[in-house]
Amino acid sequence: MSTDVIILGGGAAGLAAATRLAGAGQRVALLEARDRLGGRIDTHRPTGDPRIVIERGAEFIHGRPPETWEIVDRAGLETVELGERHQRFDERGWHDGDAWDDVAQLLERMEKQRDADELFAAYLDREGRGLSPVARKMAVAFIEGFNAADQRRASTLALAEAQRAS
Repeated sequence: MSTDVIILGGGAAGLAAATRLAGAGQRVALLEARDRLGGRIDTHRPTGDPRIVIERGAEFIHGRPPETWEIVDRAGLETVELGERHQRFDERGWHDGDAWDDVAQLLERMEKQRDADELFAAYLDREGRGLSPVARKMAVAFIEGFNAADQRRASTLALAEAQRAS
């Protein structure tokens, strides 16, 4: 088969690109190294009981981009909207995420910055002086987990731009 476009990776972005290009009349070949499509989307039902679900990859959808929801709808995927209840788990068990409000305020202040750039670690030292140790840990975990960015190398302007975009 002759192709116009080769897409590497059958994750969400690859599947969306393949769908859009094929819909525009392009002959598309999608190459995936795994034995399944979906990329980080990897839902596991260990017992067969549909109520017991483990997400081994992507566990939430960011926002409401129509491209994402077209894929969800076309694939018949199940989604569950969660409220704003935040919890955390540590060696002592589950705790309500009371520190998240403080982290959110810290990130909102960072998002409003437009001209003064610094590393997130420096910003946290300067702006997060009044935060609890739990809130500081949560802020670092968010920056390093959600953004896949080392707090000692991440630019606050870049992070703020990413926050505004999301």
